[in-house]
Amino acid sequence: MRGDVIIVRAYRDEPLLRRVWEADENVVLVTDDAQFAKLMKGQEAIQPVCFHRADIFALTKNSLKIIRKRRINMMLDWSKLRPY
Repeated sequence: MRGDVIIVRAYRDEPLLRRVWEADENVVLVTDDAQFAKLMKGQEAIQPVCFHRADIFALTKNSLKIIRKRRINMMLDWSKLRPY
């Protein structure tokens, strides 16, 4: 779980690739690659951000295709992505 790359539904439905720091059944704490590396080394880092599970999706080949299509038509059908 820790370190998994996932898709986060961010502000204005922007899909972001992030890393899982911690997760439970309701929320997931996420961070970017640079901060994840610092956290793993025990260095000072920006604290992970909390998202509801409903806004976290698994990173798959299919989800990457869906996100690329979004860049063309600016609409992303989140229901086609697999929940994390």
